[in-house]
Amino acid sequence: MYVSDLLTVKPMSGVEVELLDYQQQVVGTATTDLNGMVVISPKRKPFLVIVKNGVKRGYLKIRNGLSLSTSKFETSGQTNRDGVKGFLYTER
Repeated sequence: MYVSDLLTVKPMSGVEVELLDYQQQVVGTATTDLNGMVVISPKRKPFLVIVKNGVKRGYLKIRNGLSLSTSKFETSGQTNRDGVKGFLYTER
């Protein structure tokens, strides 16, 4: 998981990240490194992520089926018979 500033998009180091299960019990916690990255191996399946930076808090619900499905959108693109010209990856 990566933590970045929403205004500058720069990685945030020293930020505490907590994972909570559905009963609001802490199942994992860690602090971000210089690149804003944190790896947590939770004891049980997490339901909520809380990011703490001083008095600021960020909350993210984790549940299957909440991501934007690509099955409802046209994602095939165009077929090129002369080989691959390039790839384009965009942010949603």
